[in-house]
Amino acid sequence: MKHAIFDLVALALLLAGLARFEARGERVPRSLRIGWVVAFAALALFGAWNLLRIALANVARPPLWDFKVFWMVGRVAVSGGDVYDPASYTPFAAALNPGHDPLFTAVALGVGLPYPPPVLALFFPLGRWDLVTALKLWYVAMFVALALAALLLWRQFFARAGAAGALTAALLLLLLPQTGATFALAQINVFALCLLLAYWRETVPWRAGLWLAPLGLMRPPAFALALANLARGRRTLFATLAASLALLFVAAVPLAGPRAMATYVRANPSGHYPESFFAGYQSLYELFARSDAGRGGYFSLAAHPAYLLCAGLLLACAAGLALRAAPERESMVRGSLLALGLFIYPSTGPHYALLLLVPLCDVWLRREELGIGTIGAIAAFELNYALLRVGDASATIGLLLCLDAAFFALLALRAPRRDRRYVAARGASTPRYRVGTGEALRR
Repeated sequence: MKHAIFDLVALALLLAGLARFEARGERVPRSLRIGWVVAFAALALFGAWNLLRIALANVARPPLWDFKVFWMVGRVAVSGGDVYDPASYTPFAAALNPGHDPLFTAVALGVGLPYPPPVLALFFPLGRWDLVTALKLWYVAMFVALALAALLLWRQFFARAGAAGALTAALLLLLLPQTGATFALAQINVFALCLLLAYWRETVPWRAGLWLAPLGLMRPPAFALALANLARGRRTLFATLAASLALLFVAAVPLAGPRAMATYVRANPSGHYPESFFAGYQSLYELFARSDAGRGGYFSLAAHPAYLLCAGLLLACAAGLALRAAPERESMVRGSLLALGLFIYPSTGPHYALLLLVPLCDVWLRREELGIGTIGAIAAFELNYALLRVGDASATIGLLLCLDAAFFALLALRAPRRDRRYVAARGASTPRYRVGTGEALRR
């Protein structure tokens, strides 16, 4: 509890100081600037060391979840096995699950690769090394992706504050509990976050489709973002999205092999999950699966027509929101769609909340335009970080996703502000926001 309170206070002071730097720049007293930078740089170093400590502990003693699954998939793929056939993983049972954990047996050994074939490109190289060496290389890639995500966050949302903005971007990642959870599980969220940031800032529709395709394959809830483009009639985005998905599946054939591709179509891995597995998630599907958890059997959407009806109605409402919102509010529509997609998706875990950092930072950038000001934006961050600090967020993630979906939807429906003070304050940051990802990295 003490650590949670400290982090929330630090978050408030961080954003309050950033707001002052953005408003006054060099007019902020030098002593105050130095004190703020030194204090939060020390906190950032501590946060980075904490992630490194997690990585070193896992390398010394690889945990049961989730990297062993990724490595196991890579080993099967390198040996030419069928990554979607649970029988391919039987030889790993004794070595990877010596304690005979029933959940690992049912979900990891009994499902295999839980992602579409193109995502195998992430795991295939891991199979060429032993478990510990592969885990070391995986963590190196994760730290590089985290640094890239911090860079993109800074250039897109906090560039006006200069070095203070860069420090803020890094600390927002490091203070978020789900960053630590992602490193503890060695999950792929940091890679998905980089793709989401690239997609978020892209203003050319056909290029946006290129970013959305791999992002959606890694994290299917992200496909809900396409609804915002449907409302704007951006047909080129859907064309490049479809073409990119087709090309990615074709490119996956040499890695997975024709047999695995056929198994993915004939016996999709989602059908291997026990129905009771989803009863522990805070999602829309969990509301319906909870009552049937004791009946046994495997995951099946057809067994829950009420869930399909509710999900369809929610997505229809989201499409209506996208049609009604002003073009200036598209980023808020995206935020609502992302939170809603995460809530609808059956297996959204608390660590998926790392993706919510992007729309929250967008709220910060547009806080005056949205009419909530600095205090309102800080309150939004505090609420998200506080709910994610409750335990491991497994009991609060569902509530948070619903609140965020409603919050971003309300902001999307607010009338755009046209007053002179906002236009003057916004002028410096708008060009930076409305450039492509490549241009942002070149600056």
